[in-house]
Amino acid sequence: MAVSSRRKQGVGSADNLHIMSTKRLIWIGSIVGSFVGGLIPGLWHASMFSMWGLVLSTIGGIVGIWAGWRIGQGG
Repeated sequence: MAVSSRRKQGVGSADNLHIMSTKRLIWIGSIVGSFVGGLIPGLWHASMFSMWGLVLSTIGGIVGIWAGWRIGQGG
């Protein structure tokens, strides 16, 4: 009976799972984008903590958030 009462309240519904997966995709995109953006200055032997490392890490995080959101929206 507890399971049926949860379904009536909307816990575990497809909408809640969709929102959760979008949130996870945004977090994953943010982390991966920031990491990759921070590694790009290494191509010209700059430090990951240089000005370019911080700028590209921020840009990578923003692009990762956008990509995670787009993937989570189904497109």
